[in-house]
Amino acid sequence: DFTGRESLGLFQYTGSRAKKLKQNHPKWHEDWKAQVDFALNEDTTKTYLKQKFKSPEEASQWFTKYWERPANAEKEAVDRLKYIKSFNFE
Repeated sequence: DFTGRESLGLFQYTGSRAKKLKQNHPKWHEDWKAQVDFALNEDTTKTYLKQKFKSPEEASQWFTKYWERPANAEKEAVDRLKYIKSFNFE
C-alpha cells in the first residue's frame, strides 16, 4: 500500500495525489501518456490555466505553491524568481 512518503510518476506525486493517480490509472507506471492526461485534468491544473496572472513571477509562484507543492513551497517560490528574470518574455 502507498504510504504517501514516496514520490511517483513523471510529476512526482505524493499523498492523496499519488493515491488518485494509482486509482485512476492502475498501470500508471507503464503509461506516461496517462500520467500527462491525469496532470492536465486535475482541478489544480484547470484552476491555474483559468487564472489571469499579472506577471510571469506571479504565475511561477502560484504554480510552485499550489501545483508542485514542494516541501518548502514558500522558499522554493521565492528562490525560483531569480531564474525568471533571466528570460525575456516580450
